[in-house]
Amino acid sequence: MQKVKKITAITSILIILTVLIYWCLPFVLVLNSFNQADKQKEISLLNTAVKISIFAPQKQYALESAIPALVITRDYLGAIEYIKRLEKYKPLDNGIKYLASYSYLQIGDLENAMQYAIESGNKKIQTKIYNKTKEKRK
Repeated sequence: MQKVKKITAITSILIILTVLIYWCLPFVLVLNSFNQADKQKEISLLNTAVKISIFAPQKQYALESAIPALVITRDYLGAIEYIKRLEKYKPLDNGIKYLASYSYLQIGDLENAMQYAIESGNKKIQTKIYNKTKEKRK
C-alpha cells in the first residue's frame, strides 16, 4: 500500500511538471528568440513557438511577438497570415493594425491596407495609399 502511494505521488508530480513545462515552452522560445543575432534563427524560434502553443494566451503572445519580426524580414504574407490568426483571439491593437496596413501596402492590396490604416489612425499610410490609388487611375 505504501509503495502504491509513492508511485501515485511521483506520477502526479511528473504529470504536473510536464504540464508546467509545456505551458511555459512557447514563452521561453519567444524570450530566447530575442537574444538571437541571426534573424533566421529568431524567425525559426518564433514560428516554433506559434506552432506548439495550444492555449489562447500562448498563441496571442507568440503571434504578437512573431508579427514584427516577420515584417522586419519582409515576409509580409507570413505577417498577414499571423495577423488574421491573431484577430481570432482578440481585437488588434494599433501597433499590429499599423503592421497589417504596412504589410498589405507592400504586397499591393490597397483596400485592406486602407482599412487597417483607418482603424489604426495612421495618416501617413493613408496618404501613401491615396497617392498610389491616384497613380493607378491615371
